[in-house]
Amino acid sequence: MKKRNTTKNSNKSPMKNIINVVITFCHMLVPKKTTSISSKRLQPLSFDSLKLVGSRKQEMDEVNKDASYLVKEHLNNISGLLEFIERRGTKVIAHKNADKVIKLFGEIEGFIPPIKGFKAKLLTIMFKAIGAWPGPITNETPPLFVFGEAEPPMGYMVHQIHHWLSFNKGLPGYTEETMNNFKKIFDPSFGVEDVQKMSKQEIIELREAIARDQEALDFVQKMAEEIFKPQDVLKGIKDGDKKNI
Repeated sequence: MKKRNTTKNSNKSPMKNIINVVITFCHMLVPKKTTSISSKRLQPLSFDSLKLVGSRKQEMDEVNKDASYLVKEHLNNISGLLEFIERRGTKVIAHKNADKVIKLFGEIEGFIPPIKGFKAKLLTIMFKAIGAWPGPITNETPPLFVFGEAEPPMGYMVHQIHHWLSFNKGLPGYTEETMNNFKKIFDPSFGVEDVQKMSKQEIIELREAIARDQEALDFVQKMAEEIFKPQDVLKGIKDGDKKNI
């Protein structure tokens, strides 16, 4: 069995351990220029550096404001929230077998950014086969919300809505390649040597994806404190994790 050179710290949360693996290798990199994040913001690299600075903070303030409005407006109306999402141009698939289909492709219920190539074609073929895709077979899917038979819990939707709005705002971290790398860091065998195989740009984009998820989780906590019972929101997220991960 292949050994991984990972350093674990039982006193840190799993997410911080994951982030520290990425950061360990990021210290070796000083990209000259990128389109998604400036070299100035790459130093110093730490868990705190994933928090927003400069113009990005303004964009995230707008995302938080919009997400807060949507959650409060549809507090006890998941179906109304999904209808709003569709009116904004994002296709919603709710089918008793849709969750099984996306699981075959390594995807989870909730918001799914665009998928390209053969994977997109095969995914839409399978959606069409179960009667969940009325459109033509395509080489690139639009942004999607996909759920199985059960209505998603509101706690989970709070998290997914934040990601959806961040994507619509044009924040980085949602390309198909980046999302695939993001999923890999949750594999228990993921280690520093896996990060070493990535290009500089891949690592920068992975940091962005981690930041987007941290921002979504921070928003969930904020909503829990403002309008939900924290245990109900956490249950919603955990239920989503049980179904999807």
